Amino acid sequence: MVTWLTRSLAFIIGGAVLAFAVTAHTVSYHHATMNVPTVGVILLVVGVFDLVLNFGMSMYLNQPGTTASTVVRRTTPVPYPTGANQPLNETQVISRDSPNWH
Repeated sequence: MVTWLTRSLAFIIGGAVLAFAVTAHTVSYHHATMNVPTVGVILLVVGVFDLVLNFGMSMYLNQPGTTASTVVRRTTPVPYPTGANQPLNETQVISRDSPNWH
């Protein structure tokens, strides 16, 4: 799985390589020309924009008090169906024939 940081860094590194390290200035393909350093600068700008945007959104969503970062925790564990004499924190085997099996 590619995270936003990996994607942003890939755009930045790929753009920097095309903008500053590749010596070919134009590439022709069926009468269409492409300026390689310009494509590199565009990729570099897209990567920086992606990095700033996603970093800002992650900082915004991780602020205390926002609903996106609030975690609701139960104070007592709620186990799967238990019998009357079984402790709450033990693992229980539920057969497939049981009506409580999901």
